[in-house]
Amino acid sequence: GAVADAVGYRTVWVAVIEPDRAHARLLTLHGGDPWDLAQLIPIAGDPHLQRVVTSSTPVVVEDAQVDPEVN
Repeated sequence: GAVADAVGYRTVWVAVIEPDRAHARLLTLHGGDPWDLAQLIPIAGDPHLQRVVTSSTPVVVEDAQVDPEVN
């Protein structure tokens, strides 16, 4: 694929190390199989994901910082 052709690796992650050097902020990833790379998030116990799964219309979060169902 394009990533492997450009940099010689199958997968590329772009992250920034936070100033506390205890955390990294993942900005993007490319290459590889997205299904294998994606984090598996449980729906049970997550009010927002439960709303997404049970809604018959798209769920729009206007402001995730104040929506109590978004964590």
